[in-house]
Amino acid sequence: HHYPVLLKLAHAQPYSSQAELALVFFAETGITAHPDTFA
Repeated sequence: HHYPVLLKLAHAQPYSSQAELALVFFAETGITAHPDTFA
C-alpha cells in the first residue's frame, strides 16, 4: 500500500530517527509499525 500523506511528510522533512517515522506512520495509517518495517 502507498500512503501519499506519509510520503509527502517524509520527503518534506527528514526524520531524526526510525522511531519518529514509525510514530508518523501510526498517526497516518493507524497501523502499529514494528521497527523492522523501516530497517
